[in-house]
Amino acid sequence: MSLAKQKLKAAREAISKKDYSKAKDNASSALEYDPDNYNAHVFLALAYSELGQLDESEQSYRNAIQLNKDQLLAWQGLSKLYEKAQKWSQYGDSLVELMNLFSVSDDATKCAETYQKLLDLRRNGTRKEIIETLELILPQSRYYSTLSQLPPPDPSNPTATTTAPTQSAIHDSLPVLCEIIDLTEKEERLYFQKEVDKRRTRLGAGLPAQIQKDVGVEVWSDSQLPRFYSDVLNHASTSDELRRDIESRLLLYKQELLFALPTSSPIKSTLAQEVEELASGIVLLKIPDEIAWLLILDLKNASTPGRQLMDTFPNKSLAKLIKGYLAYSGLQEEEIPDDEAYDMILACDAFTVLGSSIFAHRVLAEVYVIETDYSNAIKVVQAGLALVKKSEDDWGRQRGLTRIGFNVVQATSLVHLYPPRHHTRALPLLDDILVQDPDNVLALTGRGYILQSREQWNEAATLFERADTLSDDLEGLRAREEAAWCRSKLDKAIGIEGLKQALPLWESDEDAARCLWRIGVCHFDMLGDTQNECYKFYIQALKRNSGYAPAFTSLGIYYLELASPPDPTRASKCFQKAFELDAREVDAARRLAAGFAEEREWDLVEVVARRTIDGEGGLGAGLDQSQDKGSRFLTANAWAWKALGIVELVNRNYHEAIQSLQTALRAEPGDAVLWLRLGEAYNSSGRQAAALKALEHAKELNSDDWMCSYLLGDVRRQVGQYTDAIDMFSEILRTRPGEVGVLVHLSQTHGFIARAELSFLSALHTSLQVISEHPGFRSVAWKTVGDALFALSRRSSFLHSEEVVTELSTTLTHITPLAGDLATFIPPNPVGGEVIGGLQALECSILAYSMRLSVDASTADSRGSPQYDLGVSLLSWASHMGEDEVKQKKGNDTGSKFLVQALKEDPGNELYWLALGTAKFLHQPKTAQHAYLKALDINPKSAESWSVLGLLYLNHNDADLALEAFLRAQVLDPDAPMPWIGQALIANSQDLSKDSNALFRHATTLNASLQYFSPLRTYTSRYVKNRPDDANGLHLLALISESLGQLQHAEKLAANAISKLESRYEETENPIIEHQFVVATMTSARLKLALGDTSGSLEALESALGLLNEESTSPQDILLRVEGLFLSGVAHFKEGKLNEALQSLESAVQGARDQVELVRQVTVVLAQVLWAAGTSEAQEESKTRLLECITEDPQNLTAITALAAMGLLSEDEGLIDAALSEILSLPRDERRSLDPQDDVSFLLIQNSLSQNDVLKALSVAQTSVFVAPSRTESRNELATLLLQEGEAESALGILFTQADSPAGQTASQESKTVALRSVASAFASSQEESRRLAQRAILLSPSSTVAWKALALAESTSS
Repeated sequence: MSLAKQKLKAAREAISKKDYSKAKDNASSALEYDPDNYNAHVFLALAYSELGQLDESEQSYRNAIQLNKDQLLAWQGLSKLYEKAQKWSQYGDSLVELMNLFSVSDDATKCAETYQKLLDLRRNGTRKEIIETLELILPQSRYYSTLSQLPPPDPSNPTATTTAPTQSAIHDSLPVLCEIIDLTEKEERLYFQKEVDKRRTRLGAGLPAQIQKDVGVEVWSDSQLPRFYSDVLNHASTSDELRRDIESRLLLYKQELLFALPTSSPIKSTLAQEVEELASGIVLLKIPDEIAWLLILDLKNASTPGRQLMDTFPNKSLAKLIKGYLAYSGLQEEEIPDDEAYDMILACDAFTVLGSSIFAHRVLAEVYVIETDYSNAIKVVQAGLALVKKSEDDWGRQRGLTRIGFNVVQATSLVHLYPPRHHTRALPLLDDILVQDPDNVLALTGRGYILQSREQWNEAATLFERADTLSDDLEGLRAREEAAWCRSKLDKAIGIEGLKQALPLWESDEDAARCLWRIGVCHFDMLGDTQNECYKFYIQALKRNSGYAPAFTSLGIYYLELASPPDPTRASKCFQKAFELDAREVDAARRLAAGFAEEREWDLVEVVARRTIDGEGGLGAGLDQSQDKGSRFLTANAWAWKALGIVELVNRNYHEAIQSLQTALRAEPGDAVLWLRLGEAYNSSGRQAAALKALEHAKELNSDDWMCSYLLGDVRRQVGQYTDAIDMFSEILRTRPGEVGVLVHLSQTHGFIARAELSFLSALHTSLQVISEHPGFRSVAWKTVGDALFALSRRSSFLHSEEVVTELSTTLTHITPLAGDLATFIPPNPVGGEVIGGLQALECSILAYSMRLSVDASTADSRGSPQYDLGVSLLSWASHMGEDEVKQKKGNDTGSKFLVQALKEDPGNELYWLALGTAKFLHQPKTAQHAYLKALDINPKSAESWSVLGLLYLNHNDADLALEAFLRAQVLDPDAPMPWIGQALIANSQDLSKDSNALFRHATTLNASLQYFSPLRTYTSRYVKNRPDDANGLHLLALISESLGQLQHAEKLAANAISKLESRYEETENPIIEHQFVVATMTSARLKLALGDTSGSLEALESALGLLNEESTSPQDILLRVEGLFLSGVAHFKEGKLNEALQSLESAVQGARDQVELVRQVTVVLAQVLWAAGTSEAQEESKTRLLECITEDPQNLTAITALAAMGLLSEDEGLIDAALSEILSLPRDERRSLDPQDDVSFLLIQNSLSQNDVLKALSVAQTSVFVAPSRTESRNELATLLLQEGEAESALGILFTQADSPAGQTASQESKTVALRSVASAFASSQEESRRLAQRAILLSPSSTVAWKALALAESTSS
């Protein structure tokens, strides 16, 4: 121990000599003898610190503190160490520990010095750290008892002590409290904003206002601000100014917390009481705190706005509002200039600043009511009620009387705003007010006005009389007059007496004039000698107020009905004056409109109607859509709306016309003319479905109106109901044979219907009738003739050649000889030869279009259309000329010339530019490009225009521009195959075979009709013509031709492609070319098989399969091999080689491997071949395979129908049920999508017939027709069953006629339908019709046995 002391002494001496290395050694040695020596650890730490070994120094200090934490030496050294090392956080902690030790030892000076160091340090930190440090010298601090021992500071010698700042703070804590409050408010505001911003970005975050409330509750519930505010308020040194500021802050804090708390909070009511008391105290002391005043004024649960204490706010917005309102209302004692008061109350800045104040909304709403600006009053009230709802949520208490005050203003405004438009909305409000306040004068009078408008005179008078007894001001006097007016409707004498009593009390000329006019009306309504006294009162009313419009109206009626003799001129002047003064004088307006209509002054009728509608508020009745909530009203002036609707219809403002006519119809729903005009407006605006309903209703109201039938037929024509339209037009012509408009529409309808020959011929016949009988309509008629002939020209031959020749010859008799260039190459009589076909019809259409052009020659505005038609027909004619290049050139040049002329007449027509571009496509690409670009300028969203532009670029080898055009077209119409095929051709030209194949496959999967493939074939043919050695182009053209049913041409193209690929492969031996060769060979084999060349197909398949690697796992190779084996199996089956067929199909199933869909498809065909083998083992195997297919895929329709057919053939009911049960359980729509050909219905019919259950078969067939009424096969099947049952008439009703047969039918389908009609006619004893139909069926399909059998039946029955 003595050695430790010696070493410790040596260390102390070394430290005093600043020999810190020796001090470290001696301190270390001392610790070896005495490890728990406190001073040794301190000396060692000091030595380490001076030697720069700070970490070792800190550890040594920590060791010393661990030995004795109440000793100051180590803590002081550690604090200096942290300061030296700039470890500010640890430095602050060490200062706090030193303060604790100094506080325990009651060393006030040292404690204060340490606190000052700590405060200086924390002032460089966060606000929260500063606040915590400042709180250490408040009375609640544990250091306060020590620091309070410091003497008061000496202001005359502030440097006398080292603790002057602490002395000042401890003896006057007010500055510290104010600083803490400022810092805390800033800290809470910053945290509030950051937290709100953070939570708003979360998924599922609520509304911003709710987020702010949630964060506010979290922040303000735990805030220390109320304690600090209380300390300041209770501080002896607090000045009045500071006290007011702190009270305002405390009020704002408590208000924010109150409004943020949910209504379910248990402290909300208590806090609301505190806020109200605090605000009331501020108001009581007249402290100019606008927030407190607004709170009290908004909280004041009264029905009239407060009017007090304006002097407290001489320059505040609230003071301006109150002062202006009192001055405006005449309640201000001091004089204020009128213009100043008016500006105060209505200036936008005052209300904008107080926009969230309920009080401000109450004031402004009442002012608007006084100013009779009821629309704005309602807007302000609705905004105020929203504030009341928010206030109720904020305060957690109801605001019943305030709501009543707002509702009174709203109801009053609704009563007087274009009465009686809003009375329905006002009445519930008034009833609710009177339940809560039965003596509310405004509510009583408001309800009285509503009853008065409904002519409930006694009830209205009672309410007005009660209001009169409750009020002694102007409102009461007005109620007295209204009561007398209501009594006058029941008893004229009593009413006149009451009005005369009220008259002297009125000081206002306007009110007196109204009262005098009412006395005059009462006299007018009285029969007898006193009736003429009305004139005197009307004149007196106008003397009191020369602008009182009702008096002028009544005076005009007097001049017409009572004056002797009547004076219509004076009456008209009175009506005009009344209507000028007030558009609500509807009686005057109607009389004026009737007079103008008699004089046929329609413009003036429109002006009167519009002003009358404005007088009743128009559609919105003074409110926008959000206020009116889309409510419909029953107009009292249906005549005005009707007149306006017809005017808008004539001006082609269809939307406005529909609105006006609908408004009129709500008042007069039985007016057939209104329904007719509404249907016409709907039709003109493109809403044909609505037009049909309106016109049908008009027809029900007036079945004799031929105009309604005409419009109804026109709408049916537009929606494709051609048969109904023809029937309606024909019915009109039976009673009105000379109506040219009906004739024109009938001819056009015949031209549209189903594109059948006889329909076109009917259109020609009717149009020629119009030309003969109505020369003024020749242009429209020649247009119809030309269109019908142009449509006929698409047929190479005609089924009714005699009728065609007759109509064409008749048409030519109306055509004048051609002149100019057309006469040099268009024959004047195309039907003069022996052959009649599409070319002759086309030449006749050219002649018809030229006639239309000559008819329209005098009107430049209408020449564009005939020139376009003539140009297109000439271009079509040129394409028929084949090898005659001279005629081709003449046709193309002349057609292009007419198209250019059409564009000069109508340069904004997209179709004209597209036609010109197509005409110049091959030989003038720059002109074609210009034309297509102009079309795109007119309609930039046309996928067709972009597609043809892309094809133009592609045809002229500009792949980049072509690709851009195709991509634009794809965006505009993703389902159009043309742009996808164009992109595929570009990829193919750039040797991107993989991309090209993918694009081709995509194009073939699009749901596009064959109408897209026809132009594709044309463009692809041009491409192949320019690149005859492109095998891919040849293959593509073959596939397109196959899609169009041109199998022989497709097979030739495929063979040509195979030849090209074979030559290329011999030169390059490229595996890609080999793969293309295999695909093309597969296509050729498929085409040969479809053409019946089974041996050629097998030969091609053998070649293709020999080139495929059997071990390849490539999906493309697997697909090709399966397709080849599948086709081979079908080919062998057609040759009767069942074993080879089975072997190929089994190999296809095995080769499909994991391709489930392929396996299922091939398995079905394999099962069918097994069934065809005829042995019981093979048929059982067939059933087993199909059952397995159906088990794996219950909706495999091919397998289901095959298995059901097998069950039908084998009369196995269980097998049929097993096959069909799954699909029959599906919803009909889903079943329809799976079975578009309705194979299941066919099997069900056959099954029912096999069981001799004809009724069930008929039921299935009828259901099939009901589900798909446009499907020809379903109708034919049902007709066949009906014929078998001997119901020929019913069968005729089911079968399609030539007029209504659907478009897109094949010749075979149409032949079968015609044959069935022939059979039905034969059974219905119409032998001539039966023979004619049978002959037509044979012409349609000469190979049809059904047609020949029908002819045999017709011949047998006729003989």
